[in-house]
Amino acid sequence: MPISVESRLGKRFIVEDKSDVVPFLIRFRCSEKFASTSSLYSIAIDSSWSMDGSKIFRAKEAVLKMLKNLPPNDYINIYSFNDKTKLVYSGKASNYREASLSVLDIKLGGGTNIYGLLKKMYSDYLDMRNRGIDSHKLVVITDGVPTTGAKSSSKILDIARRLGEYVSASIIVCVGSDCNDKLLMDIATSTKGVLEILDDADRLVPVVEKFAYRYRDICAKNVKMYIESIPTSSIYIYNRPSRSMGNVLEISIGDIYTYDRIDIVGEIVVSPQKSGNISLASISIEYIDIDSTHREIPSITLSIPCISSQTISEQAID
Repeated sequence: MPISVESRLGKRFIVEDKSDVVPFLIRFRCSEKFASTSSLYSIAIDSSWSMDGSKIFRAKEAVLKMLKNLPPNDYINIYSFNDKTKLVYSGKASNYREASLSVLDIKLGGGTNIYGLLKKMYSDYLDMRNRGIDSHKLVVITDGVPTTGAKSSSKILDIARRLGEYVSASIIVCVGSDCNDKLLMDIATSTKGVLEILDDADRLVPVVEKFAYRYRDICAKNVKMYIESIPTSSIYIYNRPSRSMGNVLEISIGDIYTYDRIDIVGEIVVSPQKSGNISLASISIEYIDIDSTHREIPSITLSIPCISSQTISEQAID
């Protein structure tokens, strides 16, 4: 299999006739062959007034170095966003001169409209998705909070989730101390990505370069995980959106790349059980391999010993 899956429980046992909460982790890694992808990179630079100085300088430098390392046939959409979002370049990575000039020409002005940026990215991707693009990767560099446009977190996250349905990986980078950590983390989670908070703009270049390098080669596409709990238990996922289908949760993992280690973290709320080995949940996983063939991984069972309170008392005495 091109991906490996490892499961861990946060407890060694539960106690008979007592409700309990069992944390769990499911880890995905690339384990075999990989292939280059045809990607669209949507890259956005916050050009509001607050980015003045080293922040806008390093943001431009980071994007320019990233562009040099992209495969020539990848597509690039480069955005400047403040009060309004402007698509300053759309084309192939092979046209480095035009792309780099569009970055250098970005001018500061206005406030920060994050909702407008995400809405524009979403609309532009829908217009481009028929070009044979295998994956869509997101890079957003900003320094603060929404100050113009729609400021409601629920509205911003709604468009982030819709965009996230078409994103393979993302990095949201906030430079400085005025970040809305909660909102930006939720945007990153909704777009299958990570949030990087940098107190020093000089750290921007290596962070963005690393993202471009890490996500060049793919192991598996459109990975989905389904968790079915026992009827009297409930499952909650902490770090990814999930969709409920009765007693089954669907979690979209997205694409898995060569250097990925993706952790899905959650908990199972277990109703009182009798002693014995208890099956908490069954996990099934499906994906598309690099030859575009649908594959499934054999079912994984999460189980835990349930012991009597008398056994615990005896262990305590010993």
